[in-house]
Amino acid sequence: MKQSPVGRLHPDQFGYRGAYTRRFLGASVCLIGIISVYYLAVRTVHGQLVDTVSMRAIAQFRSYFSGIDKLILGIVSVPTIIVIMVLAALITLLRKRFALSLRVIAVIALSALTSQVLKTYIFSRPHLGVGEHIINSLPSGHVTVAAAAGMALMIAVPHHMRPWFALIGALFTIIMGLAVASHMWHRPSDIIASIFIVTFWALVVTPIEKTTAEHSRSRSFMMGLAIICTTIAVLFTGMAWSMITGSPYYLDNPSNAAALDVLARGSSIVGQMAALSGIVSICATAFLCLTYVDRSMLIAPLKRPYTQH
Repeated sequence: MKQSPVGRLHPDQFGYRGAYTRRFLGASVCLIGIISVYYLAVRTVHGQLVDTVSMRAIAQFRSYFSGIDKLILGIVSVPTIIVIMVLAALITLLRKRFALSLRVIAVIALSALTSQVLKTYIFSRPHLGVGEHIINSLPSGHVTVAAAAGMALMIAVPHHMRPWFALIGALFTIIMGLAVASHMWHRPSDIIASIFIVTFWALVVTPIEKTTAEHSRSRSFMMGLAIICTTIAVLFTGMAWSMITGSPYYLDNPSNAAALDVLARGSSIVGQMAALSGIVSICATAFLCLTYVDRSMLIAPLKRPYTQH
């Protein structure tokens, strides 16, 4: 007599194959994103132009930070990294998730190491006639640490709290990114590449956890926010790229640093669009990456019935 299939579990009941496929695709997109951002923003003339003008345009609005930028920049240091590692590990240990504590530490350490290796030994910045010749600054170490800190704390807390920690981590990453851009330490491309690095390691290192709960409203809110920001970022970046590269002032002065300042003026429509494209692109990357990692850590039971043939 055959056993009834009713009530029996599907061999892939929680959809691990699909979850690992999404992880692989997400990590691959991050790698492609890092390479693409580096090539477009650093190895091409128009990319360097748009990236530099965007940074200078954001710097025009530094007065609006009211000193918060200096406070945020002062937070990132070696002691801060150690404190964040200890705090995240402590949270996981209190949850009796010993292996997770090692994964959290690995995300921070591997992200910071990768960022420094890429910036110092792998990537270089050719002088293509855009402004002054300077050394490579992609990716940003400050933003890498900020994003890794936010990511680590989000991973460490219980799953029902992760959407809110994803929001907090994204906001902290965005503020850090705008702070380094407003001080002209880094361009938007440096910041975006840093977030991709942290997201890559988070997708590689973090576990996949089973849950019987559906995605909460907070997760839906975060995903909606990420999609909206990404759509606006694509639109604004396209407009800024077209306006900056087609500006008669730049075409007449392609290697003049003064041309960059004129294009980046906050009073001009070009400068405002350049600043908006940089700001929204940073926001979109931070929201999208942290939200994706949060959602990729949970899988719910598949709803399709299982019948034995």
